[in-house]
Amino acid sequence: LMEIELRKHNIKIERQINPVPSTICDSGQISQVFLNFLTNARDAMKPNGGTLTVYLDSDDKRITLAVSDTGCGIPDSIRDKIFEPFVTTKGALGGSATPGTGLGLSVSYGIVKSHGGTFEVDSEPGKGTTMTIHLPITENAQQAAALAPAEQEPEEIPNLNLLIVDDDVSISKSLQALLERIGHKVTIYADALAALDAYKARGFDVVLTDMAMPGMNGIELLRELRAYDPDVRVLLFTGQALPNLVEEAGRAGALSVLHKPFELNEVLKAIRNAYLHRRAAVVGS
Repeated sequence: LMEIELRKHNIKIERQINPVPSTICDSGQISQVFLNFLTNARDAMKPNGGTLTVYLDSDDKRITLAVSDTGCGIPDSIRDKIFEPFVTTKGALGGSATPGTGLGLSVSYGIVKSHGGTFEVDSEPGKGTTMTIHLPITENAQQAAALAPAEQEPEEIPNLNLLIVDDDVSISKSLQALLERIGHKVTIYADALAALDAYKARGFDVVLTDMAMPGMNGIELLRELRAYDPDVRVLLFTGQALPNLVEEAGRAGALSVLHKPFELNEVLKAIRNAYLHRRAAVVGS
């Protein structure tokens, strides 16, 4: 399907595929990284088209996968930040009509690092970009799989009613889009007082709030929420390295503090833990 999509945009596909040994990895996650590379390459070559090259090879220690395009390249202004969440040239955040949330490369980077791999980007504005990942080879994949401890499947949770509070609306909207794609219902507010009123009127399963906001900050909002509902479940996120923030947030009742730049998987894990924490409290009461 992706090949049809690429050809529709006048993109020629070249393959340099060599045999590679088996290794242990999450094939779904690596496929997600590869699809993100292809999508970025396609968008970089719109509307004029170009050439996309897929390269696969290995040496004694690692497997190398690379995707190259002849597109617009990555602007110098964001090249050092492309693995940070919400850094993009697409969508509302990038001032472009091309859809994009700014989380694709951030999530891909996290996936590659979780596999013990490395990630390289080579780009020149006006000439193109090459995204390369290197994954370690497990010498005996079958033996390693047998020796590896079995991972416990994370307990599934239902679709939740979430409240996001952040004066940076572009970040809230991007996070809202991703969480709603998963199935959650998300309401966003840029003003803490308005968010407090909304919680009192409607209630939410989990509240995610930024720390630094004009007027009422995140911890002040947390305290107001807990004064109204002692069982409220609140996650704080911050882009500032404030001393003693985690301790202060914990004393105020925050279930987790996420530090920007965070990965989507971190947010999902924190939301799941918050929901299960509340359910455990109800069951154990």
